[in-house]
Order: sequence, then structure tokens, then C-alpha cells
Amino acid sequence: MGQVDGRVFEGFEMRITFLISDQKKQHEGVVRSFLNFAKGIESKSELSFALLRCGDELVDYVKTRFCTIVIPDNQNDLINELTKLKPQFVVADDDPSRLKLLNTIKRRVKTNIAVYIQVLYGTHAISNCYNLSLLPFKERLLFSLLKFVPFSVLSRKYIDLVSNCDLVLANSRVTTTLLHTLYNLDVSGVVYPPTDTEVFKPTIYTQESKEIVLYLGSHLTDTGRDFVENIVECVSRQKCIANLFGNSRLASIVKDKYGDVVIYHENLKDEELAEIYSRSLITVCPQRWEQFGLVPVESMACGTPVLAFNCMGFLETIINGKTGWLANNKKDFLCRLNYVLESGVKGFSKQSLRKHVIEHFSIASSVEKFESCLGDKLER
Repeated sequence: MGQVDGRVFEGFEMRITFLISDQKKQHEGVVRSFLNFAKGIESKSELSFALLRCGDELVDYVKTRFCTIVIPDNQNDLINELTKLKPQFVVADDDPSRLKLLNTIKRRVKTNIAVYIQVLYGTHAISNCYNLSLLPFKERLLFSLLKFVPFSVLSRKYIDLVSNCDLVLANSRVTTTLLHTLYNLDVSGVVYPPTDTEVFKPTIYTQESKEIVLYLGSHLTDTGRDFVENIVECVSRQKCIANLFGNSRLASIVKDKYGDVVIYHENLKDEELAEIYSRSLITVCPQRWEQFGLVPVESMACGTPVLAFNCMGFLETIINGKTGWLANNKKDFLCRLNYVLESGVKGFSKQSLRKHVIEHFSIASSVEKFESCLGDKLER
């Protein structure tokens, strides 16, 4: 049988359960947003988490911070526990396995199911901006073969599962556009992933830094090796240090080649990451596929401007020339980086960058929109 930790609260506006399955740590991209939503919601709604097949680190983290936690042993236990909780909404991300769970819940529990779109299943098959060479052989073969499967076939089940949800929330306007154009799916609203500005804040105030942050992207190889090496070459010529985090396989390759020019940080706590952002001159994000991008927002919350490509989610988070720079191509990107490393950051204030994040991407801002979308659904 599953277990329930916590107590039942009376008189809250809404009853919301966040469903997380098959995740190991609280820093995973699909988990972080729900944890921050919960921080903003728990004081005024009856909040619970359902954790299915999750790692001990994540389970312990949620237990110490939130009141009501369901830890089922299997899918039937999950259904039984949700029946007891009687949530008005069960919310999960759009990984196909979680979508299947949501659809099962809808058939067996009287509730609304809401999906928060962050993944967009099948896009690897139609995008050429991923660096598959960094994947293990079996994964590289799988993703290579996917390109021979028509997207309409690959995405059909995903479309059916999302269509069956009562509420479809996108994590950015870019994601909304892709849902409309690639999948012909309607969206209930856009809700940006919330950033905890109490954690991500300036901790070091300096304009003389000789360090940068270089984000290497996720485990799905959304960052090109050759271009990363171009960036590190530029950093090396200017006698600076690149703080790396993200893809461990790519980090190992870069570390082996450039040695002390780079420092790889893994298993970072949010507070440690905030300190690295704060002491760095600039945060560099060389990804091409980024539907939203938490890294630029976290960096700006710490008062550090961001350099990224002029595409996708970066267009929604970075104001070119005011909170960072948006490069049109690789040549522009490297020229801007070289200029910043030579001349420093001018015309930016930590306060203005932080204000931009608080107004648009903070927990309070995102939760307000999240609750509005859920409330609209209940009123209809």
C-alpha cells in the first residue's frame, strides 16, 4: 500500500496535486517548476504531491518542505490515494509516461487533469540542432532512426493524450506556437516556469570578474561541441575562467582539452549556483533549442547578463541590450563574447536585471497566472 504524510487542511481555494514520476532529484528540469509553483501556492490552496517511483533524494526533499505527500507503490495505489485526497486538479508534465498516467487518472478519479507542456514529444525527429554524437551508441542509434519516422506518425499518440487533458498549459509563447503549428493542439494559457528569487539573488557585487558561466545544456545534447570549444578558446585567449555546468559528457571532453581554463560544477545546490552566477561577468547559453530556458532567468535574477542566440525562448526572457545580448549567428555570438571579456559589462545594473525577473518570471508572477488558469477552468 502507499502512504500519506501530512495533514488535511480546510478552507483553501483549490485542491491541487502535482504528479511526479520516475525522477531522481529535485533539480531535474521537469521537477523544478512544480516545486516552485508549490512554494507559491501552499499558503492559500490545499496542496499535495504524488511521487511515483521517485528517488530517495527527491522524496526526502519534498517531505521536508511540503505537508501532504502521497508515495504510492504502484499505479493502483496512486489511484486509491488520489481518490482519498479528492483533488480538483492533478497536474503533471507532458512526458508520454506521465500523460498516460493522467489519462488513467481521468478515467478512474473524479478530477480535472492538467498538463504543463515542457517536453514536446517527437521534436528530435524533425530538428537538426541536436548534437547526437555525444549520446551513448544505443541512444544515438534510436534518435537517428527516429528521423526516418514521419512526424505525424510519431506524434499521434502524444496528440491524443494531450487532447484528452482538461487544461493544457504551455511554458512559453514559443511552446504555444509549436503546439499550434506542429501538433494542431489548443492551449489554455501560457505560464512561465517560476524562479525562486529568494534563492537566486546577487551574493557578490563586483564588476571586475574574470569568470563566466557556460551552460552546456541538458542530457539530450542540445549544445554543439565544436561551438562550445570556440567559446572556451575565446575565454582562454582573454585569460578568463569558464564555470561549466550541465551536460557531464560534454564537460568531460572540454575539461580534458582545456584543463584549468574550465571548472566543471556538478550536483550544485541552488544556493551554490546563485553564487557562481553572482561572481561571473556573464552567463553564456549557446543552445539553439530552448523553449523557455531557466538558466538565463536565474542568471539575471542574480544580476548577471546573458549572451544567447536570437531565437526561441531566449526572445521571451532576454531584452537585447538591456538584460543581455541576442546574437544572430555564431560569428556575432563570439564577437560579442570577446568584446565583453575585453571591455567588461557596461550599462547594466544588477538591480534592473533582477527587477526584470521579479516582474515577469518570479514565483509570485508565475503562480498568479497559474492560479488564474485553474480558476477559469473551475468557473466554466
